[in-house]
Amino acid sequence: MSRMTFVYFPPGKKQFFFSSPLMHTASSIPLLYSPMSRAARFIWNLVKQYRFIRVWFTIKRNRLSDTVQTILKAIQVTDRDLLQINCGTPGADQKLTLLLHRKNGETSFFKIAQSKRSIQLVENEYSVLLKLNGKCNSPTVKSYGAKNGFLFLETTYIAAHKYNSIPLTEAVFELLIKISSFQLDRSEKLLNCFSHGDFCPWNILYKDTIIYCIDWELAGEYSLGYDLFTYIFQTSFLLNPGKSSGILWEENKEYIHRYFEHFGVNDPITYLSFFVKKKMEYEEEKDCASLLFKKYRELYQNSLSFNL
Repeated sequence: MSRMTFVYFPPGKKQFFFSSPLMHTASSIPLLYSPMSRAARFIWNLVKQYRFIRVWFTIKRNRLSDTVQTILKAIQVTDRDLLQINCGTPGADQKLTLLLHRKNGETSFFKIAQSKRSIQLVENEYSVLLKLNGKCNSPTVKSYGAKNGFLFLETTYIAAHKYNSIPLTEAVFELLIKISSFQLDRSEKLLNCFSHGDFCPWNILYKDTIIYCIDWELAGEYSLGYDLFTYIFQTSFLLNPGKSSGILWEENKEYIHRYFEHFGVNDPITYLSFFVKKKMEYEEEKDCASLLFKKYRELYQNSLSFNL
């Protein structure tokens, strides 16, 4: 019988699981979970610092869900391996992500899908990562294929920390320019460009002065500025919903002007309109009553009064 145990978090959801040794040793391995809210950070720090608290949130490997146990068997996880698991957010897009540190020193990141929608997303990420081949500070593919009813995508592991800055920074801005410049399409009336598709802090890592980007499953060709506006608006809509879209526009006018000037465009409002329509369509498919849909509808109504 396996002796592997895990510490789970949050206490009520059991979404993240960490091999117990990762939580009480001097490990240089960054953890998958990085809380954004003050309350979550407080509880997370208590769990990390105090062993007597972790005891209440510890579970044996054989008590994990059947789905997780099937996946661990498929990739041959042993008791000597170190493991981090994110079971994902419930819904049509739900995927399991897994960071595996093998006893031989090899480390891999896995994304695992089973539903129709999640499989489509993983398939897209696979094709995008092959196309990028490490460019735009992205991971590279190690293996890909179906096994035991799941689709597995294994990539290199970027040993870096989650980027927790909500305001746009110069380092993130430079990465935005790099991604948008990777493939421009000037054949249309409006410029289209290669985009990450979900360019938010939780998909960005940093190590020293280098910024990396992960989770490319929504990447593709979008209107110019799609990633820029995603970072400015979607990040705040989710983490600081009380801030109005008008204030967000004013706070980021300099970056918006510099970004579009770089590509020879002097009408960012038109591109903002295309961005908002695309986001509204995407959110409406999931839930037209969601906070994001309402915030994007508000942004669309207010954008006509924006100016640079």
